[in-house]
Amino acid sequence: MVINALMSIFLLYSCGTEDLIDYYSDINFLSTNSGNWALRGDSCYQGIYNAIRKAHQLTDIEFTPQRDFEHNFGFYSAGVNYKGVTYSSVKEIETFVGENVSFHTYMTAIQNPRSKLYTDRINNKPYHGRNCKAYYGTVCSGLVSYALGLVPRYNSYDFPLSDKIEEVSSYEPELLCEGDILWREGHVALITGITKDYEGKVKELEICESEGSCCKRYSVSRDYFLNSIMTYRFNKIYFYKELSKNIDYTPASEYVAVCDEVKQSFIYNTDICVDKGDKSCYLEDESVVVNVLSEGGVRLEIYRNDSLYLTHDLNDQTDITCEKLLFGNYKARVIFDTISGKFSDYTYWKVVHTDVAIEPLAGLVKFHSMNALPNQIVFCNIYGKRPPMSKGFCKTITPEELVQGFAHIPADRILSDYPFIKVFFKTEYGIITNSPINWFNHTK
Repeated sequence: MVINALMSIFLLYSCGTEDLIDYYSDINFLSTNSGNWALRGDSCYQGIYNAIRKAHQLTDIEFTPQRDFEHNFGFYSAGVNYKGVTYSSVKEIETFVGENVSFHTYMTAIQNPRSKLYTDRINNKPYHGRNCKAYYGTVCSGLVSYALGLVPRYNSYDFPLSDKIEEVSSYEPELLCEGDILWREGHVALITGITKDYEGKVKELEICESEGSCCKRYSVSRDYFLNSIMTYRFNKIYFYKELSKNIDYTPASEYVAVCDEVKQSFIYNTDICVDKGDKSCYLEDESVVVNVLSEGGVRLEIYRNDSLYLTHDLNDQTDITCEKLLFGNYKARVIFDTISGKFSDYTYWKVVHTDVAIEPLAGLVKFHSMNALPNQIVFCNIYGKRPPMSKGFCKTITPEELVQGFAHIPADRILSDYPFIKVFFKTEYGIITNSPINWFNHTK
């Protein structure tokens, strides 16, 4: 029994697609002999369904790297097909896929062999990351938070402390529900499927988690769940009391079709892409690198807010760096023939205006943007880690605070070990934060 359990734990940690494929199930979530959705009330039906779909987006997406790149436990090899969003604790730069970065941006970055996914390692300078290597990814709590619609994102230590989370009274599978949270110190996962026989007894449970190198889902029998999963891997189960509020869901069926969705076709732009991936966000003080991926281009045209902003003769250049761009919506294309007017499709990006100021003596953080919506405030350390929500300061910006342009910071929530303040700004292309500001010495 112990040997089998340990072997299964090893398999759950393994990362290759060939190791995961046998764990993938074809549970019919809407069939009459599946699920315990009614346990959480009729109002939670859509919230549970959205949780399943969002978790499956992260676990089921498939990609083929253009170049080798490093993950936390090894390398992805160019030309090999993989399944599941990369595991990487990107909390310093907040590039969590699904939550802050769209699947479109993630997949177009993978298709661009000179994107930051291949060129930057966020555990190396100038970054300060820990438990991370890839520029884009997510973690266990990121998967659960995205699936359940938890904003701000929970860390694993937040779940037992939150008044929105409640421990279930029994671990018997017949009393569990899709959307329930498996927890142990330092790790969380999500139950996303329950299949029952025609007598109502649970036959198997499906679990989604981000661990090892990627997000994955797998099915286990009722006995294995009780005797191994809840004995060796997790020790508590919780449910989110506000599942009915999990109403937001954005299909990404061009890249991953889940549940009842039909896979849509998509043609990648193989001529040009910015280095963060198409439809990505940049700060005003960030360099934007436009990668020209095809040969034969003679000129680059860059547009700002649909007006021609600048042109650049390529002369065989393949990487064009743009410094200190004004905030706005940008697009660029390659002109291949000035006479016939042959040109590429556009690549798109957004330069976001993030005006953040602090007044420590008054306990205020001020925020403003000309082209984005401030929506969260977080205190963290230089690695991006924050304390539990119950101790530090981490909150969504209220409508009243948004109108007045500032928020009060209680003095007892400002901790010397977590001095950096970040404000999240939401756009149509995703979410980006300002460069962190040190509350105690006012330096960025």
